[in-house]
Formats: sequence, structure tokens, C-alpha cells
Amino acid sequence: MPGWTHRSIETFEGSQGVIIQQWELGDIIVKIAVTEYSNEEQAVRAFKEFKSHLIIEEKATTKNRGKEFHLIKEDLSTLGDEGFVSDVRGSEAVAFRKGEFLVNVSVPSPQNNKDVFFSRKFAEHVAKALELQ
Repeated sequence: MPGWTHRSIETFEGSQGVIIQQWELGDIIVKIAVTEYSNEEQAVRAFKEFKSHLIIEEKATTKNRGKEFHLIKEDLSTLGDEGFVSDVRGSEAVAFRKGEFLVNVSVPSPQNNKDVFFSRKFAEHVAKALELQ
């Protein structure tokens, strides 16, 4: 991506099959985490668990606040086999699964970024790269 700089982020000790990259342009930071599972079945299970945790958090927060609260903003059928847009700490993020790969793309900076443009754009690039696998 022209103008962007990137670096690899070291994963936690013991993490296997995880690659994390950080891309920067001015004050914009995009983080991409790709996890490869041993097979598609494990990836499907992990993706469903991740999404169900967000749904549980939505329900608990809605109950505590007494008003609707949504972390999952929309389902995405255009990336990989399944995906969705979510709100992660005030920033729109994209998560999707392609085969045995889970991908999470977030924009931690600038803070409270509600524009999903960069997370979608980078997710599209990752999806294209995974199609070549």
C-alpha cells in the first residue's frame, strides 16, 4: 500500500499460527491478526465462539445499561466464508474466516474512529491474499 509503513508485531509466547502486522499512515494505525488453524472445522468453531462471546457481552451490557447495545454492527458475506463488522473499543473492526484462517482487522488509532473504510479495505487485501493459498 503506497505511503503506508508496516511492521510485524511479536505474538505472545506460546502463540502458534498467529501473524500480527501493524500498518501506519500519519495518525492512522491498522492492525491485522491472522490465525491459521489446523483445519477448517477448528476455524469454524473458533469463529463461532468469538462471535458468541460478543453477543453475550452485548446482552449483558444491554441488561446493565437498560438500553440496546450492539458490538456486532453487520454481517459480511463479501469477505471469505463468513464475517462481520464490530465495534472494538470505539473503533469499527472487521473479522472474517476463510477456510482455516481467521482474520481480525482493527483501526486502534485515531481513537473512536467510527469509519470502517480502512478496516474493510485492509480486510479485502488479506482476503485476496488468502485466495492465493
